Amino acid sequence: MTNKIEKWKSILDLTEWNIITEKIQPEQVVYPADCKDEERYFIGIEKNHQSKQGIIYHDVELYEEAIVHELLHVKHPSKSERWVNRKTKVKIYQDRGYV
Repeated sequence: MTNKIEKWKSILDLTEWNIITEKIQPEQVVYPADCKDEERYFIGIEKNHQSKQGIIYHDVELYEEAIVHELLHVKHPSKSERWVNRKTKVKIYQDRGYV
């Protein structure tokens, strides 16, 4: 996944950032009681804009769309989750030549 992270850091102009990943255990995540089993997974980024460092925590295998999504949170910290979701799809489609 390091190659995918480096690729998208370059595309999103985040090359000065140090982004690492850390696998966590599913038991470390607390979900609401009404969360469906198929929605019980976690991928999220902890970021420090001053030191330009981030850690993507995940309890499932990382995939490219999730990496793009988390890096967009770094690039655009004030944007909503809905905006990041839409922008992620656009970036993935563009990268794959669909747009």
